[in-house]
Amino acid sequence: MTEKESKLLQDFEEKVLQLTSMYNLLEENYKKLENTNSELKNQISELQEENESIKKDYQNATMAIALSGSQEDSRMTKNKINHLIKEIDQCIAMLSK
Repeated sequence: MTEKESKLLQDFEEKVLQLTSMYNLLEENYKKLENTNSELKNQISELQEENESIKKDYQNATMAIALSGSQEDSRMTKNKINHLIKEIDQCIAMLSK
């Protein structure tokens, strides 16, 4: 093997080692990003559940205030209750058919 061929082979081996090292680093970064992504998805899910719970609490608080509050709030509560009763009546009618 000539000196030129030997040098080319050595350069080739170095580049293969560099590529292998870069690949390993990229693979580690990918795994870290996957873990971060998974954690963020879990966090989003938890925050959505918390948001729904807060919405329900808000609705309940609004209803409680309306029941014990001013005449306008009382009217709003009565309208909501009437609407719910109509929905229940419609469901009963559908079940009766």
